[in-house]
Amino acid sequence: MLLVAVGQPLMTDDAWWHIALGRAYAAAGPWLPDDPLLFLAPGPAPPAAWISDLGLHAIERSAGLHGLRAFHVATVAAIVALAWSLLRRASGSPAAASLGTSVFIVLSSYRLFQLRPHLVTILFTLVVYRLLMEDAAPASRWRIAIAAGLFAQWANLHASFLLGLVLLGTAAAGLVLAGPLRLPEQRPRDRKVATHLAIALGLGVLASLINPNGPAQHLAYFAAGSTTPDLGNIADEWMRLDLFALPPANLPPSALSWGLVWGLFVLMPAAAAIAARGWQRRQDPETPGPGPVQVALAAASLIAILAAVRFLWLGIFPLLLLAACARTARPATRRAATWPGAIAAVLLVPGFVWLGAWPMISNSMPRSLSGYSQPYLAARYNGHAVWLLKDTGLEGNLYNEYYQGGFLGFWLSPGIRTFVNGSLNVPPETLRDHAAVRRHHGIEPGESLVELLDRNGVDIFMGTRLPQVPKPNRPGTSTTAHLENAPGWITVFRNLKSALYLRLNERNRTNLGRVAAYYAGAGVPFDPIRGFEPERVIREAREWAIRHGLAPADLAALERGRAQFDPATQRAALNRLASLYATLGSYERALELDEALLRAQPHARLARRRQVWSLLRLGRTEAALAASNALDRTPPSDRLSHAIAHGARHSATLDDADERARLASRLPVFTRPEARTLMFGLLPPEQRTPGS
Repeated sequence: MLLVAVGQPLMTDDAWWHIALGRAYAAAGPWLPDDPLLFLAPGPAPPAAWISDLGLHAIERSAGLHGLRAFHVATVAAIVALAWSLLRRASGSPAAASLGTSVFIVLSSYRLFQLRPHLVTILFTLVVYRLLMEDAAPASRWRIAIAAGLFAQWANLHASFLLGLVLLGTAAAGLVLAGPLRLPEQRPRDRKVATHLAIALGLGVLASLINPNGPAQHLAYFAAGSTTPDLGNIADEWMRLDLFALPPANLPPSALSWGLVWGLFVLMPAAAAIAARGWQRRQDPETPGPGPVQVALAAASLIAILAAVRFLWLGIFPLLLLAACARTARPATRRAATWPGAIAAVLLVPGFVWLGAWPMISNSMPRSLSGYSQPYLAARYNGHAVWLLKDTGLEGNLYNEYYQGGFLGFWLSPGIRTFVNGSLNVPPETLRDHAAVRRHHGIEPGESLVELLDRNGVDIFMGTRLPQVPKPNRPGTSTTAHLENAPGWITVFRNLKSALYLRLNERNRTNLGRVAAYYAGAGVPFDPIRGFEPERVIREAREWAIRHGLAPADLAALERGRAQFDPATQRAALNRLASLYATLGSYERALELDEALLRAQPHARLARRRQVWSLLRLGRTEAALAASNALDRTPPSDRLSHAIAHGARHSATLDDADERARLASRLPVFTRPEARTLMFGLLPPEQRTPGS
């Protein structure tokens, strides 16, 4: 299951900017003059993972995006195989190793699913453990030398190479601290092992200095939050794990991972006690049991897991401790545990599907073989709008959603540079401004959305998302209509899920000419004064509108259905058409359709909700307030209808037109099932090949 999710069309948002930076490193080396992707960057992106980026770029150039998918699967398979091998050796049992590996997969799946340089850190951590810390005997000079070579590479592959050094220091410290608990004859060997680990640590530190940043590479984590945003802003990576609060929906840790971490914490004291008791007697060479290194690494890993959910994969070390403890059990006990262990491993599969990270990592996975065979899903990144930016040749500074930054940078840089991407190579206040834009207001006293965009030098605004109820704990505010009728801005493209707006100033005069020339060549109506008018485009350039996501492929059938004598067919057609035009900003047309629908079906909730919402978007507050009375009579379970009715009442209390517009912009109108119905029949954007 994990490898199926890993091998799906490229879904890792950050992979795109890593590949794009790799392209820049291939051209200019690791010391870039500036950030080629972000226009607000305080300087060039730190080359913390420059060889990883270069490698991803090389694979993409030589084997294409499918090659990257294959590389991802192979890397994750190697990590899982190495984890199984470590657990097999620690436990002495293939069955125990399989159970432990299953738990490791559950804990680490959200990280393994992503094609990012952190995969190097997971793999190299396991390799360094095998080289230097797995055996009770001191590591040989050759193993220490190999580990030093790994650290020299690691420091150029991912900023978390420091974790490997910390684990080496933890292992050495564990041996020293456990000295009083060990038998006298064990202590000389422990000191020798600790000395070799200390030597390996020192050589690792020296080797890791061989990187473009030198010693500064070791301080990357501590520097975050000064000239760039605090890492805590990334909730799915750096959020703390709270053992005494249920995990949030749609974010790691999953409920299953959270429960497994609880299990590790509960078992840890018993495992440490078993280990310490074993140190007080001479050990059987065949079943040596866990040593101080395993106890120290397990304890440190659990602390790291609590510090940030991105370290859930470090659960491998508590699992190795438990596996070593299991090896010391009596043979009869081990045999008796075989079947319960097998049952637990089997139960982890449905648990992973229902309570684990599977819903998060498979949410966008294509359900058909043809969809799965695609190299990536352009629809995820609003490909219609992205390709229009590329085809028109627009240049300048683009406001974008956080998750889209990498994809946009890969396809559009350096002509277009984005507001933000996952590298977070922007000033700390940039994320604050970004969040304010989503909420449709400024930051400074009296500052409007338009003024905030001007302060940041934004030339092009890319709005995204349907006006639907978002998933819990996921940013879901629709920004598609944020600059609708905004002074000094013109709409240059809009479909159901995205919109492009251009700042009307001298700097963008050439850009506006490019847009007009593109539409003239495509036979699509475009007015340089009024901008892009979706309803007119659907009417006069229907095929183009259908290809670019303005209307479904069955639009003609919907229009015929509107005139059908069958009431059910007529209502269904009116419903979809009204939703279509309301989403495109043709509110008057949507109101006409909803009036016809409400005459036939006065209690149609979606139609009434859409009617109030459209009136609020048009600024007709009194009419919206009057129409909202019907929404107040809906059952309490219909929270969206009540939210829109409350919005109408609140809007009526506001004197400022901008405040009313801001309130309307934040109101969704569709539930998620209704939004899926709206998207039925829409053609996906074309899949383009890099370099085409």
